[in-house]
Amino acid sequence: MHARLQATLADFLNAGLDPQAVSPVALRQYRTVNTCAAIVCVASLIFLWRAWQWDILPRMLSLGYCTLTAGAGLWMLRRRTGPALAAHLVLSGVFVAICLGAYSSGGIGRVVAGWFYIVPMLAGLMLGARACLHWGVATVLAIVALLALENLAGPLEDMTPIRFRHSQDRLQQVVQLVTIILITLSYLRQVQQSESALLGIIERNNEEIAARIRAQEEAQAANRSRSEFLASMSHELRTPLNAIIGFSRRLVQKLEAGTEVDPQKTDMALVSIHRNGLILLNFINDLIAIARAESGGVVLNYGSVELTRLVMQALARVEAQAQAAGLYLRNQCPADMVIEADAGRLRQVFDNLLSNAVKYTDSGGVVVTCGSSSRFGSGEGVAVSVRDSGCGIAPEQQPYLFESHTNIEAPMTRAGASSGLGLALSRRWVQLHGGTIEVVSELGEGTEFIVHLPRKKSVPQNPL
Repeated sequence: MHARLQATLADFLNAGLDPQAVSPVALRQYRTVNTCAAIVCVASLIFLWRAWQWDILPRMLSLGYCTLTAGAGLWMLRRRTGPALAAHLVLSGVFVAICLGAYSSGGIGRVVAGWFYIVPMLAGLMLGARACLHWGVATVLAIVALLALENLAGPLEDMTPIRFRHSQDRLQQVVQLVTIILITLSYLRQVQQSESALLGIIERNNEEIAARIRAQEEAQAANRSRSEFLASMSHELRTPLNAIIGFSRRLVQKLEAGTEVDPQKTDMALVSIHRNGLILLNFINDLIAIARAESGGVVLNYGSVELTRLVMQALARVEAQAQAAGLYLRNQCPADMVIEADAGRLRQVFDNLLSNAVKYTDSGGVVVTCGSSSRFGSGEGVAVSVRDSGCGIAPEQQPYLFESHTNIEAPMTRAGASSGLGLALSRRWVQLHGGTIEVVSELGEGTEFIVHLPRKKSVPQNPL
């Protein structure tokens, strides 16, 4: 029962409007005009009853008109005619009732004249400053007219019975005070709501500005990264191309000049051209692979893969490079680790990780360890660790290590530093298998890359 009463009251105050279907400003105006019209209607009925008891015709006519206009205003709000028109109609009824009330109560000097102050206040509350000014001017003109009438015709007669005049004045004062208090409270509430709305707008604007600043900073950072990436790419392309063009130019010049060519130097030049051609081809293949991976155009060819054998083959491919640098290679993977995966993509992952490990290690060596991974439940995943004793990676650089447009500089300058595509590709291939790759590193303490893979075919993980 209490909930139903609350719902009925809320529906009445909202003039039958759905709060979710209109703006807060429109709903507040409807509520204000509706509440004022209801109060005017009730107050005019009370004074109409007393005027009828005393048989004061001017008051009965004016208060009857006031009651009708207030009721019509309520009806118009329900019909969605518009709050402004309803408010002006209610104000006209109040204005007429006050003017004739003052005329039938002895003029401006009586308590009833205090109602003249209510008219512009109600206008301002319901319609704003302009309406307050207009109705204020009308009120001043009405007061001037009554004063002029008193000067011309003498003091106006108070039609209230003598024995009820005192109580009537007290009732007028109480009702006027209550009305002023209600209007003041409504004004304060509107001010608070406006302040809250303004603060909300300011907060939203600040959030939008902050979001735009962040987006701009991110875009600038992306542009810088892309520019650095393109600069690195141009370097990676020029280096092997310069070698190929340089050796081939020397051979062509000697052939054109008819100069005798040293077979040993010719062989060295051809080997260098072939080696740099392969480097350029692998680099272009990496670019194509990264583009296909980022566009989602890669399909894995799943099959049974002996993980230990794959690791041993990858170690064999970097063995000559490790021996030349005086590094050891250790394989600590058990012989019975079999998973479902794309052998070609995993081969690229291990080749990239081992190549980087050897490249950035000056002394010591590289250790590959295989075991179970807790990322996929008991016995459902494997973890492959590639740990080196090299220079390590700074903590602030590690979050960007797997970005395709970021080239992380090693703390020790090495010849043939990679462009960073290898790690970006490795992460994408691991993610397509439903796994993850992480890095643990400290400057001067070496680096460890850990690849977590499910044993069975799994759903691809989202890019990090």
